[in-house]
Amino acid sequence: MVTYQYIRFFADMGRKRNAVPSRLFHKPSGQDRILWNGRSIYLGKHGSAEADANYRRLVRNILELGEPEVETSKVTVSFLADRFLVHTRESFPAESREPMAYERAMDLLKESLGGLPAASVTPAKFAAMRDAWAKRGASVRTVNKHHNQTIAAFRWGVTVELVPAEVWYALQAVPRLKPNRSAAKAPRVVEPVPWEHVEAIKPHVRAQVWAMIEIHWLTGMRSGELLAMTPGQIRDGVYRPGKHKNAWRGHVREIPLGPRALELIGPHLEGKGPDDRVFPGYSSQSYGRAVSRACEDAGVPHWHPHQIRHAFATRVREIHGLDAAQAVLGHKTARVTEIYAAKSTGLAKKVVDDLG
Repeated sequence: MVTYQYIRFFADMGRKRNAVPSRLFHKPSGQDRILWNGRSIYLGKHGSAEADANYRRLVRNILELGEPEVETSKVTVSFLADRFLVHTRESFPAESREPMAYERAMDLLKESLGGLPAASVTPAKFAAMRDAWAKRGASVRTVNKHHNQTIAAFRWGVTVELVPAEVWYALQAVPRLKPNRSAAKAPRVVEPVPWEHVEAIKPHVRAQVWAMIEIHWLTGMRSGELLAMTPGQIRDGVYRPGKHKNAWRGHVREIPLGPRALELIGPHLEGKGPDDRVFPGYSSQSYGRAVSRACEDAGVPHWHPHQIRHAFATRVREIHGLDAAQAVLGHKTARVTEIYAAKSTGLAKKVVDDLG
């Protein structure tokens, strides 16, 4: 369904997004106005608070929507989703993956409800869409993630006056799914990889890959952080990645490097400038493929690099506790660390044995 807003949006593609119309005084009427596509939009009495507020509102709409005024009743879910994606791409820094995460949710939203007016989306329609995602094989975690992203789109729609506030408010009444209480698959549990399965692949990977694996095992950093490491980011035995998962939130990431990790990194720093990659030639995907092939060659159960981070978290938690695991993993809350640091049966057994 092609709406008036879509036609106007694509017709104005040539307009620069920062082409904000000037506020003009219309002497015959005594009002302020803007000129937009050959027509006058009056703001109110010249210099009045009403004119100030209307001008700010129209400028915001132009910057966010490409139009000064959009009739709410004609805004479709597809239009809302498309404009929300533009907003996310402009709101997050270039290195953030958040906009990509929203794209899948918005595609699913458009697929299910795209042609409907956004103002007509009810909790029942939203719940039916969510349940359909679950029946198609999505996990509880994935369904709830898309649920939250859809709510965020409608919340943004309220702030730019594309969606009535009562629609967003009503959608919040739809509960998130709970594990084993819906058609959605239970979340996949990522188990820590045992050291014997890691060590078994050593003869089947290149020397650089094995160094990467050992450093990964000793530090528990994310694969992306390991592969993005440069000599200039290592100072006083601490690796401070410039780009990381939560950099856009203003979080500072510091990864301490112990003596063995520094010893392993040393040979890979030779001849490199401060901005060169310590471990060039690999992405997270190719690193994972190298491990996968080596597992097959070594005849051990398949594991992937992210399981090394889980193994590290579990070891730290067993020896030093949850607070220590949270600190070294760089998590802001212990709840997130709980996901990584599996509770050890061995530790529990030791406690009850000590207690008699």
